[in-house]
Amino acid sequence: MAAGTAGKTQPWFTIREDISTQVSASTDISVRRISAVAFDTDVMLTIGSLGTPFELPAYTPIGIDVATSTIQVDSTAFMFAMGN
Repeated sequence: MAAGTAGKTQPWFTIREDISTQVSASTDISVRRISAVAFDTDVMLTIGSLGTPFELPAYTPIGIDVATSTIQVDSTAFMFAMGN
C-alpha cells in the first residue's frame, strides 16, 4: 500500500489530527487505531517483533495491517497517521 507522494496527493491517505504525533526513536508506537502512517523524515521502520527494519522515505505512506499492534522507527520524527 506504500506510494510515493512527492508532488502528488493520495486520496486514500487521510490524516487524522488526533492520532498524528511526534514519535521517539526505538519506542513502541501502538497502531491499534491506525491504518496507515507517513513520517516527516526518512526512517528505518520495524513492524512489531520482526527483526529486520526497512527504509521508509519521508512523506511516503504505508498501510498497517490490522494484525500489527506496534511499530518502531530509528529516529525522532513526526508521524502522520490515518485512522481505521
